[in-house]
Amino acid sequence: MMTGVSKVHFTVESRDYAEELIHKLFKEHLAADASVMDNKLERFFSKYRKEISEDNLVKMTVVTADDRLSDLISFIKKENPNSDNSDVPPDIIAT
Repeated sequence: MMTGVSKVHFTVESRDYAEELIHKLFKEHLAADASVMDNKLERFFSKYRKEISEDNLVKMTVVTADDRLSDLISFIKKENPNSDNSDVPPDIIAT
């Protein structure tokens, strides 16, 4: 049976952690491809609010098979240190 692919975007606290997480995702066969973007992060929220962050936050994009998507999201929630930090809301977006 053929399955499609999904792209999952989320934020982690540092480039080092992003690289560590990528290794874990590949080891668990949850990712087929991963990329990391680290530079000044600009986030826009409803109510016309904007936040500019110049800390170590990095955006990640991971490609996975559709039938592994729920496992990937569960793994990210479990492994991502941002989940306990109320200043950085969970931002897992899958398409």
